[in-house]
Amino acid sequence: MVDRNKGKYFIEFVCESNLFILFNFSYLTETGEIGGLKTFIKGYFHTGYYNKNNKQVFISSTPDLRQTGGYTVSGIPISFYPKSINKNNEMISQINPAELIENKDKIGSKYKDIFKNVHEEDNPIVIIAKLK
Repeated sequence: MVDRNKGKYFIEFVCESNLFILFNFSYLTETGEIGGLKTFIKGYFHTGYYNKNNKQVFISSTPDLRQTGGYTVSGIPISFYPKSINKNNEMISQINPAELIENKDKIGSKYKDIFKNVHEEDNPIVIIAKLK
């Protein structure tokens, strides 16, 4: 079945708020073997949303979907993918501390103090973003 699913889109998350429908999906492009089992070894992961007011869709990547993309916060150099939305229109997600440390030179001055004591082996950092 792996070969039949190559080049297909897989919706992994859908959540609705009053104003938006948010979704995460992947586009899997290359197969290989891991432990004797054929599986996908390369793909691209994306986030998107549908704005109910203006009826437009936004996808966080280039038009050909050959670049992974998630949501970003200006000054935090890491993409994140929503896990949930609460009734207050807040999107909940997480970022990996190791990835944050790897990109520490790109952290904006507004967030330098917040992340100064983060260590690679720390638990994931929870992001709560208010949808507007």
